[in-house]
Formats: sequence, structure tokens, C-alpha cells
Amino acid sequence: AEEGRGGDRHVLVLEVWLTSGWTPRAGGTTLWCGASDSEQGFAQAQRIPPAHNRALLYAPHADAARGTEIVEEGAAPLFVLTSALRATASYFDVAGHQEALRSR
Repeated sequence: AEEGRGGDRHVLVLEVWLTSGWTPRAGGTTLWCGASDSEQGFAQAQRIPPAHNRALLYAPHADAARGTEIVEEGAAPLFVLTSALRATASYFDVAGHQEALRSR
């Protein structure tokens, strides 16, 4: 899980792209890397280009990496709504929750 403010954990993240008419050539594509393999790097990596009203729901965890391509200078603004479910309760089993989500 990703560390949030105040020591809480992000256990689920939702991103929604709000810009219509976006050109993926301008950048802003999400790169979901999955788990790293020392021999093949990020063999499970996927590029998810922004599209109007597209949503991405993911559970951040220690075995995966995520990034966003740089948006070209002079490109129109790219608007993305991001919301994270955070957990601070000591009884919340973050690892168990994430493993259950990955196995589905």
C-alpha cells in the first residue's frame, strides 16, 4: 500500500479522466508496471492512455509500480479526478485485503 498523509495507507485508488478530445501523443498515459522481474524487468507493464470518462481502479501494493508519462509542453490541460480509499485502523489487514483483490 502507498503511504498517505498521517501514516494511513492507500488501499484502493480510482482515477477518472475528464478531458474530452485528448490526444495520447501529448503524453499523460498511465503506465501500470505490475511486479518487477529481475530478468525481464516489468514484463506485465501496460500503457493505459487517457480517454474521456475512462476510469482506472487499482490497489497499490509493494510489488507493483505505477507512473504517468510527462505531458508535452503546450498541450491542452489534462484533467483527472483521483480518489483514494485510505485505512488507518490497526485492525485493518492491508496485506490480506490487497491479496484478495489481486486474486480476483
